Amino acid sequence: MSAQTYNIRRRSSWYVFLACIVAVLTLSACTQHTDEISDTEKEYVRNLISEAKSNADSLQALNDRFAADGNIYGIILTCKELGKKLRDRNQFDDAIRIHSHGLERALAIHDTIESVQALNNIGTDYRRKGDMMKAAEFHYQALNLAEQSPDTCFNARKNRVVALNGIGNIQLTLGNLNEADSAFRKALAGEINLGSALGQAINYANIGSIFESKENYDSAYQYYSKSLKLNIEAKSELGIALCHNHLGNIHEKLQRYNEAIDSYQEAYNLMKESSDRWHWLESSLSLIRVYLELNDNGKARALMNEAFATASEINSIEHLSRLSLLAYRLY
Repeated sequence: MSAQTYNIRRRSSWYVFLACIVAVLTLSACTQHTDEISDTEKEYVRNLISEAKSNADSLQALNDRFAADGNIYGIILTCKELGKKLRDRNQFDDAIRIHSHGLERALAIHDTIESVQALNNIGTDYRRKGDMMKAAEFHYQALNLAEQSPDTCFNARKNRVVALNGIGNIQLTLGNLNEADSAFRKALAGEINLGSALGQAINYANIGSIFESKENYDSAYQYYSKSLKLNIEAKSELGIALCHNHLGNIHEKLQRYNEAIDSYQEAYNLMKESSDRWHWLESSLSLIRVYLELNDNGKARALMNEAFATASEINSIEHLSRLSLLAYRLY
């Protein structure tokens, strides 16, 4: 076991212990408390959120309305969606605050499924923020609580594989490839069992990243291609764009630059009109990198100016850092 993996597990142990206590206290009462909320009320809340979820301000207004009415279930669901919106805007601290509030409310009514989803969301918030230690703590809590639950419904099983996926991504970021591979393959098996095309696509791409890290480019390409096919089946525009970016990386590393540009351009075009500027920047930086390799400085400079403006707007320190290195190469 690597030192980084040991440190994650050691720092996570106390939080896992706390999660065990939470699970013991909540599981026996879970069904009773969630049954107190009628199906009609749940459907009413879900419909309101479905109408508001495309806009963060509308979600915040709806959350305030639920708070005034004392509708805890409504607060939980609006916090979940609002936190995701804030995370997509790179407002990670706000996302953590909102998702944490939703977690508190879910624990208050002993809703295990929503508690695990909130823990996974907080873990993802920290991952996007770059704090892998905190991310690990919350994903491990989510996994532990999910595995303690006797519930075998779709959402309960889905929560478990989401936690495994989060843990796999943390281990991949830290370079612990064997641990990452194990987590991703367990998550993939779970997604196959659930029949989720999108879930399978995500984990095929993650396993592809492991092969790419090991410079096994043929296997990486095969896994990325499987992911692309499943993303098309799931009609996930983001997933399709990410796969084109992954395939472009393989072409670039093999110095097939024209093929790399074609793949990166596909990703760029798909993400250009999206509100997800973080992932759009990934394809932009990839194109800049290849244009510099081909000494096409005019195209590189035009893309770089646009990318700098966007990275500054969303305050993405990671992208600003990488862009600065590319600007150094240009000049």
